[in-house]
Amino acid sequence: MVKNIVLCVVRQGDQILLGLKKRRIGEGFLTVPGGKREGEESPEETARRELREECGIEALECKNVGSLRVSFVGDPTVWEETIMLVSSFSGEIAETEELRSEWFPIERIPYEKLWVDNEIWIPMALDGKKFEGTILFSGKKLFHPRDEMVETKIVDKLF
Repeated sequence: MVKNIVLCVVRQGDQILLGLKKRRIGEGFLTVPGGKREGEESPEETARRELREECGIEALECKNVGSLRVSFVGDPTVWEETIMLVSSFSGEIAETEELRSEWFPIERIPYEKLWVDNEIWIPMALDGKKFEGTILFSGKKLFHPRDEMVETKIVDKLF
């Protein structure tokens, strides 16, 4: 089974938008906003909808910068993740049922409170680099320690 999701890296100057997950998988940890693609939505449409629903902002400029295939040993589900860089938006962030969002300085991103693979690809996304990769986790522990990642391969795409 393949599940398609979009993750939004929202940058404002030297800050990144992260949200404290309030329910479902990852509850109690920080995450970038995002969610499942619905129907025939494009990644950009999903990014705009998810930012509106989770953070209360309207994305004005979205750019597809990456794609990841994430899976877990012994689980047939593959998460196809599209990473969107949002460099312009309107509105003010607001707390929602899903996330309590706030700005963090890019030089002090609290990676220990994020999914363990984020410290690999978030810097690439923030730099606007195109990338693709695969990540295989050994279990359901999605946060530190790093040894939960059995295999990681992320490369810059050449366009």
